[in-house]
Amino acid sequence: MYITGQRIYYTGDMANRSGWGTVTNVRPCPYYQLNYTLEMHDGRIFSITPFEITDTYNDSFRFITKEAYNEYRSAAMEQYNV
Repeated sequence: MYITGQRIYYTGDMANRSGWGTVTNVRPCPYYQLNYTLEMHDGRIFSITPFEITDTYNDSFRFITKEAYNEYRSAAMEQYNV
């Protein structure tokens, strides 16, 4: 479960640019356990479910926790520091 204030990275797609957002609201949802409001730093607002966010960076998800993004970036940068 994610909490209000959690930082999330949006990887974007062909029509939408990537960027950072913050979970601003967590509420019950009749179809899923919870629904999150993600306010992007550029003003966009997403309504997403827990199934759309991952704690591990991979190509299957568009919404990634800050911690997972930082781990991915650290591993990528280590390849250049060999």
